[in-house]
Amino acid sequence: MNDYHITRPDGTQEGPFSEEELEELYRDRKLPQGSLVWTPGWATWKACEDAFSWYAPPPPLPGALNNGRGRKISPFLQDAWLYMAIGFGIIILIFTIAAFWPKIKLGPLAIMGFVFIFKGFGSFRKHSMAKGEKTKATPVRSVHTHGRHKSSIIAGLLAIFLWPVGAHKFYNGSWGWGIIYIVIIVAAWVNPNPNLGILWISEFILALIQGIWWLANPVYYHRKYNETSPSPMKW
Repeated sequence: MNDYHITRPDGTQEGPFSEEELEELYRDRKLPQGSLVWTPGWATWKACEDAFSWYAPPPPLPGALNNGRGRKISPFLQDAWLYMAIGFGIIILIFTIAAFWPKIKLGPLAIMGFVFIFKGFGSFRKHSMAKGEKTKATPVRSVHTHGRHKSSIIAGLLAIFLWPVGAHKFYNGSWGWGIIYIVIIVAAWVNPNPNLGILWISEFILALIQGIWWLANPVYYHRKYNETSPSPMKW
């Protein structure tokens, strides 16, 4: 009898279970589509539909089809909208600050905003290039074995409530950005001035956007932070 551990799309994890117990959870509609499963001896997590013959995902709804297959959101498209939202949010912030404090230098912040906008256009281009390609479906993989994967719920809450110390960045393994967050908040505390205040406000806005995005898109979060290895400057 194998001991299986499961991870649901919302990031919650339970186990161990026997296969019979998992099948019972499935019949009780407590093992939703997108759930992952792992057992000792497996190198990576697998989608339940790939691991068990009795797991049959529900048929796609009418109108939710993409080229005759179940609708699948491109990670490039999700990145594009996220970068564009952050970029235009920064630009709007610049105009708001300039209206009240016209003497403040906003050049670095404007550059940051345009960088995110260009990254958004780049992701749109990657999505367009990949849209027409025919690829085979591959099992969902995680670089965090033995259940030590990251939770979108924890990351989102850390981003919203503990953003001043970059807790969400450290949690995701992006310790380089975490250090930058701490340096900015310490500098703004030691030497309060308008320019550092703007960076501090920008930190808050970016963390809030990311936190809400992760909470609303657990599949996107899993693909970005569990399917690929962490790096110090991964945004």
